[in-house]
Amino acid sequence: RPRVAYGLASTMRRLGEHPGQIAAVALVLALLVAMTAWRWHALVVALGLRLGRWRALGLTWIGGFFNLAVPGSTGGDVVKAWYAAKDTGAGPRAVLTVFVDRVIGLVGLVLLAALVLAVQPAGDGQSAARRVVLISGVAMLVMGIVFMVRPLRRRLGLAKLVGRLPFQHVIAELRAGLALYRRRPLALAGALGISLVNHAGSALAVAALADALDIQGATPAACLAAVPLANLLSAIPLAPGGWGVGEWAFATFLAPHGV
Repeated sequence: RPRVAYGLASTMRRLGEHPGQIAAVALVLALLVAMTAWRWHALVVALGLRLGRWRALGLTWIGGFFNLAVPGSTGGDVVKAWYAAKDTGAGPRAVLTVFVDRVIGLVGLVLLAALVLAVQPAGDGQSAARRVVLISGVAMLVMGIVFMVRPLRRRLGLAKLVGRLPFQHVIAELRAGLALYRRRPLALAGALGISLVNHAGSALAVAALADALDIQGATPAACLAAVPLANLLSAIPLAPGGWGVGEWAFATFLAPHGV
């Protein structure tokens, strides 16, 4: 069990000793929000929807706020999708852009963690992290194959199942949107590239905060492996902002590094 070494007062005092470093971290985190908005706006444009860049940035900030106020770290997506549907007048497709943006973000988390863990030596105490990456990667691969291969969906009977659902006009719009995305692989690849840069920046920001707090072991390499997985598990809707789940994940995945 980790010992409690930092209370609120001591944490604020330690951070206060590095004002320039903390200001730089705050600026980086703000830029990462802008990159997230840029990624989502590209996915909106790929479906032929009209939404201004500044509006996309504003809705991304609003969604980020609600991510901290509702269970899990993805609840703000519902708020963002509601406003996007209202602004564009294309309800189902607008919601689809938010969903695809979130999926690409999660894929980026798993891919970044996998790349970092792949270059680390075996037997380094990262077995729990590797299991999470493996399970998440396999699940995403299976869903991606089902999404991309239409004959497979027919064989699995998913087409018949969807055909029996209500609101077929909404489902038809979603299908049309998914078909457009399948014909725009470059847009999806670009969004994934932005996602990787975004998550790497977030991990390095955590490393900079750890350095300001004089936390030994939370090196940039350690954070690049641990932070994406902690953020992935924080998306589980158990508590507002993923609180509790995220702290447990950080403690678990950073422990092998001596934190």
